Formats: sequence, structure tokens, C-alpha cells
Amino acid sequence: MCGYSVNQADNLTAAERQGILQYLIDSKVSSKPEIIEYLNFFIKRNGKRQNMEEAVRRWNEDLRWVREYQLNRQRYFEISNI
Repeated sequence: MCGYSVNQADNLTAAERQGILQYLIDSKVSSKPEIIEYLNFFIKRNGKRQNMEEAVRRWNEDLRWVREYQLNRQRYFEISNI
């Protein structure tokens, strides 16, 4: 989506991949939860394939980045009773 790729042939740096993810979030093309779900899907689907180790490493790196992105701007709710 929008040029995001972990393919070694594309050779995007972490900064380039994360810049695309930042654009997707900031422009509201995709939400953080949607991107997290997308990355988790690909990690789970390809996590045990031997030829996908580098892709999985990059997805995990990007997943950590997305989870931390604008964390201080997210709403915080405290639940005292259920």
C-alpha cells in the first residue's frame, strides 16, 4: 500500500518504510490499529517460513515503530469499576 514493502529487492530503509507508515496514519488512509493488524497478519502468516526471516524482522521492527508512534497523543482512559 502506497509503496510500503519489506521486499529485499525494493531495499527500503527502516526510515523509508516508517515514513510511508507515518503518511498512512497522518493522512488517515489507515489507522494505527489497522496497520498493526496488517503487520501482525503478515508476521503470523510468514513467521515460520525460512526464506522470510528478513521480512519478518522488518515487519516486527515496523510494528514496534507503529505502536510507539504518537503514543503521547493517544487518549488515556482509566476504568475504576466494571
